[in-house]
Amino acid sequence: MRRHRILLTATTSLGLVAMTFVSGAAPGSASSKIGSVTPQSSCFKTFTNPGPPPLTVCVSANGNLNDIVYSGRGTPVDQMAGEGYCLRRLEGSGTTYYDPGFGASGWGAASDSSTATTATVTRTTTDGRFTLTQDFAFKYGSRMVVVGNQVKNNDPNAAHPVLFDRSFDADMAGTSGNDVFEEDGSSVLAKEGDGLMLTSMVPSMIANLGAETFVDFVA
Repeated sequence: MRRHRILLTATTSLGLVAMTFVSGAAPGSASSKIGSVTPQSSCFKTFTNPGPPPLTVCVSANGNLNDIVYSGRGTPVDQMAGEGYCLRRLEGSGTTYYDPGFGASGWGAASDSSTATTATVTRTTTDGRFTLTQDFAFKYGSRMVVVGNQVKNNDPNAAHPVLFDRSFDADMAGTSGNDVFEEDGSSVLAKEGDGLMLTSMVPSMIANLGAETFVDFVA
């Protein structure tokens, strides 16, 4: 799994883009993989467009992109093993709140709402310090899901510096065996014939930390 680390000073937006390459990617160094894990949260909102090519995106009740079913050619397959987010305080004990799609820690129950092309998921940390609002928008024409992430500081008496990450664990072509990951600036790309890219829509807010493996997700 690769994650994208974002330094939050205000609202930030990220996009997951489905794409197709002309030729298949050669095998390379795959990222750390989670294995066959079923997300804890079922999908509460499914976006779909029959295409061609068809594209289906499934958002969990907790704000995880559980499935991205797509292929620019051939039979569509689920290219996503898991996706999630992590918030960390940069002070005191450095409390970390995370939900990579399974095994979440530090988050309370979510509240959800949706329209035909959008979904909103709101969660407050169990200690009450922060509230995360995730706004999902389905952009079929650009093969993109835009995720707006807004962290609210619920402490009226003090500012709290934080780091915010979103990660994705791609299973390109439905498997993890030959996935190739690349990182450049504000983007992380997974590819094997088709491709998925996690990219910041606000590059100026990227912390200079680059891509990281899943073993560091809660560190």
